Amino acid sequence: MHVEETAHNAVLWARYTDAELLAIHDVLVASIPPSQMMFAMRWMVPFMSPAERLGLLTDVKAKVPAPALQAMLETVRPHLTRREWEKLAKGLEVPAGW
Repeated sequence: MHVEETAHNAVLWARYTDAELLAIHDVLVASIPPSQMMFAMRWMVPFMSPAERLGLLTDVKAKVPAPALQAMLETVRPHLTRREWEKLAKGLEVPAGW
């Protein structure tokens, strides 16, 4: 990870703009099959800080249809505390009952 986050990132930053890197990121993420994405989210989201969790899912909310977001939230909700879920739902401006 250290080499990836230092040497590899330095090469990417030297050759691409931030907008280009974001576009590459979005294409890569879009290529992940939904079942694999749900599996990853189930394990990643509960272990993120509240700010990271909200940031990630705000980005997801802006890019996927509402039913896909709802399915993702239904996948992670059982793995969050009640307070974590309420805070996330409020931040995402989605019904807490989702």
